[in-house]
Amino acid sequence: MNASNQSFATQGAASEQADIIIVGGGMVGCTTALLLAEQGKRVIVLERFEPKSIDADSPMGLRVSALNLASEQLLAEVGCWSDIAAVRVCPYRRLAVWEDQLEPVEFRASDIEQSHLGHIVENDVVQMVLWQRCLQHELIDCRLIQAIESLSQTDDRATLTVDGQLYQAQLVLACDGGLSRLRQLAGIGVEGWQYQQHALVVGIDTHVESQDITWQQMAATGPKAFLPLAQGKGSLVWYHHADEVARLKQLPAAQLKSELLQAFPAAVGDFTIEQVASFPLTRQHAQVYAKGRVVLLGDSAHLINPLAGQGVNLGFRDVRAFADVIAERPDWASDAVLQSYERRRKADNLAMMSAMDAIYATFSNDLPPLKLARQLGLSLVNKLPAARTLATKYACGVTGSRSI
Repeated sequence: MNASNQSFATQGAASEQADIIIVGGGMVGCTTALLLAEQGKRVIVLERFEPKSIDADSPMGLRVSALNLASEQLLAEVGCWSDIAAVRVCPYRRLAVWEDQLEPVEFRASDIEQSHLGHIVENDVVQMVLWQRCLQHELIDCRLIQAIESLSQTDDRATLTVDGQLYQAQLVLACDGGLSRLRQLAGIGVEGWQYQQHALVVGIDTHVESQDITWQQMAATGPKAFLPLAQGKGSLVWYHHADEVARLKQLPAAQLKSELLQAFPAAVGDFTIEQVASFPLTRQHAQVYAKGRVVLLGDSAHLINPLAGQGVNLGFRDVRAFADVIAERPDWASDAVLQSYERRRKADNLAMMSAMDAIYATFSNDLPPLKLARQLGLSLVNKLPAARTLATKYACGVTGSRSI
């Protein structure tokens, strides 16, 4: 099934050819396709589910991302950010973190001479705009598929069997998420675990026209967070033990609201519950990022604790690094280039994952020495503007000469 108006692949041929095949037409996959197509690469994108059509009047989605400045810049580079913003986004200019009743540590856009730290955006809005842009690109062929049946590789080609059709390319990119079928077919193992906590996500109407702050209150049972959304909407996230999240999820709206008001800080204000969902927390890292002709990007390579909202931003860093190494070399599909990509990204991703694990472990323990240490740490960050500024720049992806 061909979802695009253009096709450079020959229908009914023994195999369909491209320079690069991307499995997964989500945020990471489509952004990668657009960057590579701008380099002159012929790209086929294989996706199982056609993205939803969304406008400003559509119900608000629960799956959201906190896109930082570097991610916004990347989306602007592929010609999509203005279209995303035209649907609905919510800028945030402040991020507050605190424990118990201590004074919050507040990270501000003004500290790094920016107008905002990022935007909270529905994943479906980002994917829809990226997919539509891919459909319009003459070097990108988007296909809606049912299943990838097999993968075979030679030294210089990969062949996929998809719904009985053969596809061949010099590289095949796995952008199909944490349960990646392509990663499995390539024989790439993962290391990781399930955290004890799950996350309860509650979509709310805040009855406030706009808010520019996102915050997290740390607790031994798990953080409580608020993310502002467009049109006065918001998202409450409550990290807790799996059985407690399951109990909360089954409560009638009025009873759930009562428990949320008791558990969350007063900063949440009044609200109306609109949607409720939950998901487990997983930590997962691929043993290698490239094997043969297969390359991993985004969640297929790494799943991180969502504590700091860096998941999709790390995925976009993968996209930027991969596109850069491909552009730098005439032998762009060589093992040396793929190893260069892995060196650029694996250590950085592991460092972020380890940092999130350390924060998770530190704040999930009520031992007096640890509690004192983390309270002193938060207080110290509050009193050291330079440290706060450096942390803000890193979270926004603007620490180097080029946004990462």
